[in-house]
Amino acid sequence: LQSRADIGALQSDLTWQLIGSVGYIINNTATARAGYRQLDVDFDDGGDAFLFDVGLGGPFIGVTFRF
Repeated sequence: LQSRADIGALQSDLTWQLIGSVGYIINNTATARAGYRQLDVDFDDGGDAFLFDVGLGGPFIGVTFRF
């Protein structure tokens, strides 16, 4: 099991993400992983020129190979 969280606010008003996953060691060189990620970004340049306020989330799957 693996989890990760972070939060930040420099040029954006607020940015945060949460990640949770579970992995399965296939052999000495490969690991399969599945989980969920949620990313939220709130950016406003202070004027009417650019506004970016979005939340992105969903499941993921992947394989890691070590050499």
